[in-house]
Amino acid sequence: MKTRTRPTALLLLWTTGCPPVVEGVGPGVDTSSTLTTEDTGDDPSGSTSPPTSTTTLTPTTGATPTSGDTPDTTSGSPGDATSTGDAPAAVCGNGIVEEPEACDDGFDGNQQGNSCTEACEAAACGDGHVQVDNAEACDHGALNVENPGYNQCSTGCLRGGHCGDGLVQAGGGEECELSARPDGAANCAMCRLKPRVVFLTSASYPGGALGGVAGADKICNQFVAASPALTGTFRAWLLVDGQVLADRFPEFAEPAVSWNFSNMASDLLATNFKQLVELGPASPIVYTEGGEPLPKQLVWTNINAVGVAAGGDCGQWTSTEAAPALVGHTGFLPDQGEMSEQWHADRWWTDRASLKKFCHEPYHLYCVQVAD
Repeated sequence: MKTRTRPTALLLLWTTGCPPVVEGVGPGVDTSSTLTTEDTGDDPSGSTSPPTSTTTLTPTTGATPTSGDTPDTTSGSPGDATSTGDAPAAVCGNGIVEEPEACDDGFDGNQQGNSCTEACEAAACGDGHVQVDNAEACDHGALNVENPGYNQCSTGCLRGGHCGDGLVQAGGGEECELSARPDGAANCAMCRLKPRVVFLTSASYPGGALGGVAGADKICNQFVAASPALTGTFRAWLLVDGQVLADRFPEFAEPAVSWNFSNMASDLLATNFKQLVELGPASPIVYTEGGEPLPKQLVWTNINAVGVAAGGDCGQWTSTEAAPALVGHTGFLPDQGEMSEQWHADRWWTDRASLKKFCHEPYHLYCVQVAD
């Protein structure tokens, strides 16, 4: 809308009381509602000076806008009929390679592990994703190194030493390799020896009322069946006179597959059976089938410090009237101090300084896992 200043002739007509004649407005044009006066602050009724107000005209019918009033239709705003019409953006996943896409194998084909990624970019070593199609064995992204060490990835996306490469690498914490010894596959998990558990029975029994070694084994497996923390088959740590450990525990006889041995607190006792026998457990065997600690308890064994039957087995563990039998000691908590050191040095766990007890007295049993 344009504001115009009233000509002098119109101002003179206004002061004489005659209606003004507006140039350019012909008959039939209603100006009654479109002629407005903008007061300058003078009072026309009390002054002989002509008013200096201006008039704004707004045509109500068919008036053609004057120069400068035509709307601008050249802008490229959204929805404008005169916009420039840019090409539609590329759609990654439609199977069509469009700029700036490097590839597009479709929605299902564009995957981080494939040659074309989810972003329609060509896969490459160093992008942090392993693409088997590109013969990549690994990809640690920015962590790829030129000369990879254990469990590292090269700048060519090839693996350094790792579990499964067939070489036992102690520097990487490996204890075994499945491919290095196929007959030892059962005990190797993630290149570490699987543990065989040793627990202490929470209940105690007269040595002469065990029902023989078979009865003692049955007691162990009854505890296993009642414990949600245990699985597998167990055997009591007992010998009868004249028996040797290789007969009692053939699973661990030489040449044998190595196993880790642990207590119910997951403390490492030994890395193989020979070490368990010759050096004794590295931690006390004080935890029961339920994980309850029972330190300083006596245990029926008839196995001396060097792993030989000590002589005296309570009538092969069937008679409370038989001669006394050797006992062991579970150890101390905390595992420190002079007594604890002697427990380790003299292998009190199985031979409490040649201490023997009468067969009617109740003591605990050690139970050793022999199978999964």
